[in-house]
Amino acid sequence: MGKVIKIAVGVILLGISAFYLLGVYLMITDAREDAAYKLSSSVRAEYLGSEYLGGRMELDGNEEQAEEGYGFYKLKFQLENVSSKVCFSGFDYLISIEGESYEEVKRKLVPSKYCPPDIIPAGAYGTTIPILPGKSQMELVYYVEVQEGVDQLTARYYPSWNEDEVIMELLLKE
Repeated sequence: MGKVIKIAVGVILLGISAFYLLGVYLMITDAREDAAYKLSSSVRAEYLGSEYLGGRMELDGNEEQAEEGYGFYKLKFQLENVSSKVCFSGFDYLISIEGESYEEVKRKLVPSKYCPPDIIPAGAYGTTIPILPGKSQMELVYYVEVQEGVDQLTARYYPSWNEDEVIMELLLKE
């Protein structure tokens, strides 16, 4: 009878140990998934300057006409993804450009070369494709319709989902 009790106690202890090891395995798996989820791209932007284009310009083969009292500026930025994770943010809203008042910036245009139509599925928004691989950099150009007489704009962007917003002052050249 003593052997049966020893075997029963051994089986119970073996079951408790297996249950404990399973719990440890599940906690490690959850921690690994959380760490992978929290890893994000980290993009840095630098303003390179502007160029005044006047009241008319051509973009992607289309001629654009500015409204009366406005002109187009070409704004250049240097983007660098300092992380190893791909950045999936779309160029159309990666950097927000605004003036002191709502009327100072009429619209912002991005060349289609940043979001080629053959990569984007029909009906999909341009931000669904990766734009900047990890540990890489590129020059980004925005065309902005700005009210005449404005000589300074503000650009805002978030380097990553868990970092504070970065604000840049943009001086416009005539």
